[in-house]
Amino acid sequence: MVVVLVVGATIGYGGAYTLFQPQVSALEEQITAIQNDEAEIHGEIVRLEAELERLNLSKHPKLESVLYQLAQSETPEEFAETHGLTVVDGKVRVIIELKSEYDVISNKFNITVETSYENLVQTLVPIGILIELANEPYVNFVRIPVVPWGDT
Repeated sequence: MVVVLVVGATIGYGGAYTLFQPQVSALEEQITAIQNDEAEIHGEIVRLEAELERLNLSKHPKLESVLYQLAQSETPEEFAETHGLTVVDGKVRVIIELKSEYDVISNKFNITVETSYENLVQTLVPIGILIELANEPYVNFVRIPVVPWGDT
């Protein structure tokens, strides 16, 4: 004769639930922890994406970063002064590197050409059009002038 004794379980509806309640509770806790981790990870992803966007705002492939930041600045005159840029009547002094020495800068930009050599043109450019100028197909790069240092 075989006798089966079930300890701690009830027979009938809900018996299996009662028998596995500790395992179910542990799994529910794990699911909650994973969901909390996912929320934390999502928050970190959002923060990192915002930081990446902020960093990308200081870049333009054909514009020196300080000039891009100047163009984006809410107070460009103050920004220019703190970064040692020359501004005359709302125009910043830059060097435009043209793709070819035969390229001509469009008159639509209201720039003042100061001097040129081959494909380099030193100009005064309105701050508000720096990005638009850099996007022109004949422009290779827009940068600030290099300041010479005397040998002492």
